[in-house]
Amino acid sequence: QSVPLNCNPVTINFGNNVNTLSSLSISGANINFSSDNTSYHATVESDNVEIKATTTDSKATVKGTGKIKLNYGENNLKVVVTAENGLTKTYTLKITRPDNRSSNNDLTNIKLSTGNLKFDKNTTKYTVNVSNEVETINITYDLADTKSKAELMGNKKFSVGENKFTIKVIAENGKVKEYNIIVIRDKKIEITNSNNHQSNSKSNS
Repeated sequence: QSVPLNCNPVTINFGNNVNTLSSLSISGANINFSSDNTSYHATVESDNVEIKATTTDSKATVKGTGKIKLNYGENNLKVVVTAENGLTKTYTLKITRPDNRSSNNDLTNIKLSTGNLKFDKNTTKYTVNVSNEVETINITYDLADTKSKAELMGNKKFSVGENKFTIKVIAENGKVKEYNIIVIRDKKIEITNSNNHQSNSKSNS
């Protein structure tokens, strides 16, 4: 004889699916927030922003907030909301940081301690000849922009023939220009006394 089983219904709660924000803010920018709008654009002059967000449902969680460092140009950020039941929604933020740094990587002058160099800021290759008697050479230059920096590279030993030097100028924004200088040191000229050579030849005969 079968015995009837009394079964009580079991309710399984997977949680609600509310994964929206009730507020979203970007420091240094004003955005017209709506919980249904998931894409925003903003321009910020600072090198960092603070993202703040509040979930519509207290049981939902949010990631992607806090203080965030910005690169120059466009920064793509995401704020992800996860509902109680695991369903996610992503709010995308495109934050532009304008690059107002100087791009000037020019020189206003290049001078050699010996030799003639006709300078033009748009000319980046020079060749200068000097005599063999020149054993050292000094190269000086002036920056067009004080926010830029430069480095002189080249031959440590000033030799006969080609000596290559490069002035590497880096603008404030990192843009690079190189001025290349080739200084050619002449060979030593050997002078022989033809009269002495002839007299020596006669005496030996």
